[in-house]
Amino acid sequence: MWERQAFPKWERYACPVLGTSFWTSGRRAGHWKATVMWQWYNYVERSVPPARQVLRVNLDETAVCLHPDTGKGNVFITTRPVYRLQRWKTRTYFTHVAIVCDKMELQPHMPQIIIGNERTLLVRALAALRRDAPSNVVLVRQKSAWNNAALMANIVGRIAAAVLPYRDTYQPILIMDVVSLHTRQVVLEACRRHAVWPVFVPACTTPILQPLDVHVFHLYKAALRRRYHELLCGSPSAELHVPEFLTCIYHALGAVIEGRDWSSAFDMCGLGRDQGHVASHVLRDLDLVHVRVTADCPTMPELTRCFPRRAQIQLPLLLPPRPGVACGGAVERRVEPIA
Repeated sequence: MWERQAFPKWERYACPVLGTSFWTSGRRAGHWKATVMWQWYNYVERSVPPARQVLRVNLDETAVCLHPDTGKGNVFITTRPVYRLQRWKTRTYFTHVAIVCDKMELQPHMPQIIIGNERTLLVRALAALRRDAPSNVVLVRQKSAWNNAALMANIVGRIAAAVLPYRDTYQPILIMDVVSLHTRQVVLEACRRHAVWPVFVPACTTPILQPLDVHVFHLYKAALRRRYHELLCGSPSAELHVPEFLTCIYHALGAVIEGRDWSSAFDMCGLGRDQGHVASHVLRDLDLVHVRVTADCPTMPELTRCFPRRAQIQLPLLLPPRPGVACGGAVERRVEPIA
């Protein structure tokens, strides 16, 4: 069941070299995409100067409901419905732009972006909420609770600012999926400006190749729900408002995202160690027995396999700058404040 969700039964594959397209099985297309992504990552990793270490960083968005596990308007603490919620409350969501890295000592410095809309994060309460938030948590109030390209470019700058004190030691490699807001030119230019090297997880492969999707989010959501129900049981009003619910998010951040070493998660997804520690379920789902991937620079036709057919991407911005070539504006580390 899970494998069929990861890959469609048939997928149309466009071959840039032959200038034609053909239908192939979803597994075979996933095999090709994963191979290109691993080759791309290997090349980027080999491009890191010998004096620095690779810092693998994964970013992805997840929706967080203000009233998780509410069912059909009810909050179930046991097997009996305790009270009914209004429908709009069960449809109130934050977006958490989660960021994990493979160095446990740097994880508490990685920014965590919580986005709420104008009805959820009220202006009169925003200053107090930001004051009570952990130092690495950024609360963003905007019209929509979803991420966008301009905010994403700002987040790239914040990742660079978090790594700045260790810049002589680490070179960040940012791994993201190919949702359109991640691949906009303003985001790729921000990566080039802040010397954060991007690698994209191909479409339809994130359930098996992205560390946050495979290893992190289910643990994070489980910890958040447990804390939510603990506070709900002790609430006099039998309801948690935004300030109390945000403490559930902070608890889950500390217990799961900041409290674990995620280096093995990157290894099991094939992002490191020359794909020598790829998880068995990844090999099974990709219909692979062994992984043999080079570290050669991927060609532009090969890179296009990782993106949707209609994606408009500046492909030269996807690869690290060549040695001796100035990375325009890379010395700038200023991060614009989020309104």
